[in-house]
Amino acid sequence: MKGIFEILKDAGIELDDDKRVSFEKEFCSNYKTIAEFAKKTEKLQAYEEQLATMTAQIDDLKKVDIESIKNLADEWKTKAETIEKESAEKERRWMYEDALRNHTSSIKFTSESARKAFVSDAIAKQMDVKDGKLNGFDDFLKGYKDTDAAAFAAENETEAPKIVTDKGAQPNPGGGNPLFDKMRQAAGLKQKE
Repeated sequence: MKGIFEILKDAGIELDDDKRVSFEKEFCSNYKTIAEFAKKTEKLQAYEEQLATMTAQIDDLKKVDIESIKNLADEWKTKAETIEKESAEKERRWMYEDALRNHTSSIKFTSESARKAFVSDAIAKQMDVKDGKLNGFDDFLKGYKDTDAAAFAAENETEAPKIVTDKGAQPNPGGGNPLFDKMRQAAGLKQKE
């Protein structure tokens, strides 16, 4: 690409050094080269594209209903609070029932229904749980034993052993058990007389 002074020289115009400096200054402040113009044009196109994008975004934002967004945020906040409360309640109930199971595991009841009634009443009582212990459980148990003593098995009472016999075996007329007789025979022991 030719500079301006080469173009002027080809046209037969030559400038002395003093005029050349002032001409160059004046020319550069008023005119640009094609390369400089192309750069400015590219920048202008980039700005126009940015402007179009921002205008589209602004139009989209104008369509948004701020009240709907606020209501939706409030709704989600309420849902989160509800879930948090439910989780805390479930955890508290689980800890309570676990502590209750630990406290009742050694208590002997006269029946399964007596145990279920006791546990149900203990759950309804909602005693405080601290470090896995039910505060007031001993008093509750004592009061329950006072009002429904029949629900609890005697503490020193042991369960009678169950005797298993051979199905269909007839008692031995001599008073012996045929199953024991068979076991003695298998072990090589003398029969009981």
